Amino acid sequence: MLLFSAKDGGAKFCTPFCNKSACKDRGMRDEKEKQVPVSDLGLASLLVTLNFELIDLERANEKRINFLFVWTEGIEKVISDFLGDAQITVPVQRLFQNQRQLKNRLYAFK
Repeated sequence: MLLFSAKDGGAKFCTPFCNKSACKDRGMRDEKEKQVPVSDLGLASLLVTLNFELIDLERANEKRINFLFVWTEGIEKVISDFLGDAQITVPVQRLFQNQRQLKNRLYAFK
């Protein structure tokens, strides 16, 4: 990953290991933009079952925790299909197993 910044009219490339604060802030902002927060346990279970990558959990507020997924091609369609009550075929045992694992992570999250 290379970060581009224009300084004094010239182009300058920074590596992810650059210690400049502007580069670090840019890298963190890029990472946040690539995340999809999901607060619905059923939707999160479906996304994990469909092999979308779960990055982490974050506290959205005092009572709500978001599952953070990597934004990849097709994740928005799955989310809109889920919210639109479309028919999605998945292995039922894997879906419930993933839901149990996500619940365990929720209860263990501090």
